[in-house]
Amino acid sequence: PLCCAYAVTEPGAGSDVAGIKTRAVKKGDTYVINGQKMWITNGGKANWYFVLTRTETDPKVPASKAFTGFIVDADTPGVVPGRKEMNMGQRCSDTRGITFEDVVVPKENVLI
Repeated sequence: PLCCAYAVTEPGAGSDVAGIKTRAVKKGDTYVINGQKMWITNGGKANWYFVLTRTETDPKVPASKAFTGFIVDADTPGVVPGRKEMNMGQRCSDTRGITFEDVVVPKENVLI
C-alpha cells in the first residue's frame, strides 16, 4: 500500500511554519534539502513525504514566497528516519523525526 507523511513540524519551531529552518537550495534542475523534521506521523512507514522547506532567506520576502513544498521519496539517499517516539496514547501511531542530509530532489517534485 502507498503511505505518505506530512513533514512540516521541526524541533524549535513546532507547527510555527515561520520558524522552519529546513532549507532547499536550487542546484541546476534539482534542489538539495538539508534539515530536520519532528513528530512526523507515519514517519517510519511512509513511501514518500511532503516536505515544506525554506527556499528564501531574505527576511523582506513575504512568507508566502519564502517556502517551497516537495514530494520526497522515502528511499532517497540522505533521508534518515529517527527512532519511533513512544508517546502516551499514540502507540499505534508511527511518529518519529526525519533528517534530510543533502537530499537531492528533481525540480519536477516541487508542489508549491
